[in-house]
Amino acid sequence: MDIQHCRSSILINATGELDEGAGEVLRRTLDYVTMDERDLLVDLHAVAGMDVDGLLHLLDLHRRAERMRLRVMVTG
Repeated sequence: MDIQHCRSSILINATGELDEGAGEVLRRTLDYVTMDERDLLVDLHAVAGMDVDGLLHLLDLHRRAERMRLRVMVTG
């Protein structure tokens, strides 16, 4: 998983399997959000598969981001 902070956006490029192991990385994604960042972009194009744990981690990330007033966009 690659995480980039680009101006007012945070970009997550996920690869491989999105499963239980992705939880810690996704939780840490929002640890360093600044007041300047407004968008969270999650690119799932390179994800080969996602199980229920991966889906729940993605949902948790979305909810946490919204509480921080980030606009969330997921592609792929």
